[in-house]
Amino acid sequence: MIQAAYNVEPIPEYFKVEAREGKSITYMQEIFRFHYPSIIRKRDHHAVLDNIPFVPGIPECIINLKKLGGELIVISDANSYFIEHTLKHHKLWRHFNDVFSNPGYIDKKGQLVISPYMNNLECKMSSRNLCKGKVLIDYVKRRNREGQSFAFVGFAGDGINDFCPMYRLGANDLACGRQGFSIGDFIAKKASERVFLKSELMFWKSGLDIVDAVREKLSEMGYQS
Repeated sequence: MIQAAYNVEPIPEYFKVEAREGKSITYMQEIFRFHYPSIIRKRDHHAVLDNIPFVPGIPECIINLKKLGGELIVISDANSYFIEHTLKHHKLWRHFNDVFSNPGYIDKKGQLVISPYMNNLECKMSSRNLCKGKVLIDYVKRRNREGQSFAFVGFAGDGINDFCPMYRLGANDLACGRQGFSIGDFIAKKASERVFLKSELMFWKSGLDIVDAVREKLSEMGYQS
């Protein structure tokens, strides 16, 4: 993907060892370090990010969920630099309460530097650098301590690493898996192993499907949306 997006030479095969071992951030950092002499600079990152299309309906989903009174956070295995730039470019940054991702920044030489968000040694369902489930539950607990209660918690994702936060949701919550992506097959695989989600589960193609599901759930709970 990086080779095509930035029009640079292919990465050496030995770099991919880190990815196969689950060290995704080490892998990504080495890619950008390798391509630094190929003149991948801040302007190149921006040009690529600005031209990546959103998943259908996601901008509308963000705006509508905020209008419904939701708190929105990002929990991503990408990096904070890419996420912040993209959300600000599309004027969506103000809708989010927080972003949890691997810290990223452009150094004085113009190279993208990424470091792990955490050192996960406990959760076997998650990558070494980020347990999305722990981040989600810690956020909800912190907001509860601050006096903020939630009608329910929802989590939307499309990858295998999104199973952990979905698995940690309670019976009153809502898991939203993207239809046709790996999360669906993985949920089915875990169910065959007698590992079931406790929450309600819906699958979506467009971000607007998520909005509809949230509205329906709020209505069932007696809230006006």
